[in-house]
Amino acid sequence: IELYPDRLIVEQRQIRKPDFEKELETIINRKLEEGFKRDELTIVLKVAENTRRGDVAHIQTSMRGLNVRKVIYSPFGKKQTRR
Repeated sequence: IELYPDRLIVEQRQIRKPDFEKELETIINRKLEEGFKRDELTIVLKVAENTRRGDVAHIQTSMRGLNVRKVIYSPFGKKQTRR
């Protein structure tokens, strides 16, 4: 999942933010039908710089509601500097 200030990407597809929970539920159910166990599923959430905290909180709440157990958070968009 890639979260930007102006868009949301799930499995390389842009979706509307209000549709996130339904889309994620569909993906999780598909993975479970394919034989994965719920504790084998890991969500990687990449959050772009300047993304509103409220958008991140909405995504987190939706994932908790779907009983997502493993999430890896990763920021991106910041420029690396050397010292």
